[in-house]
Amino acid sequence: MKWKCTVFVLVLSLLPELGKCQQGCSDIPNNLRFDCYPEDGASEQNCLNRGCCWRKPSIVSNEVPLNIPYCFYPSDYGYQLVNQEKTQTGYLLSLTKKGHAGPYGNDIENLAVDVRFEAQDRLHFKVGLGKLPFFLH
Repeated sequence: MKWKCTVFVLVLSLLPELGKCQQGCSDIPNNLRFDCYPEDGASEQNCLNRGCCWRKPSIVSNEVPLNIPYCFYPSDYGYQLVNQEKTQTGYLLSLTKKGHAGPYGNDIENLAVDVRFEAQDRLHFKVGLGKLPFFLH
């Protein structure tokens, strides 16, 4: 269990650029789409006004899946891992904002993450602003 969570965090920060067309929107597979307009009122225009991607999901088995967002974040949205330090209980990670600004404003440029494997089935992590070790005891 502990490695699944770590892998998830690291994969999110290390995903390769999947295309630059329409600001990083081309060829993002259905399973990697993260909903950029989860509230009611999603439309192509509202989505594009937010700086997100609008595409119908790929057709699977002659049906359009309803659980895959049409409005999703571009591949260059998020954070990239800039430093990783192994500790006795996990990792200290430094992340930096990559790509264009997010749709909600006030993006945070640098994040610090303290990941600790406390038990076989428990992961503890802290996310804070800036650089490590500002929130560590």
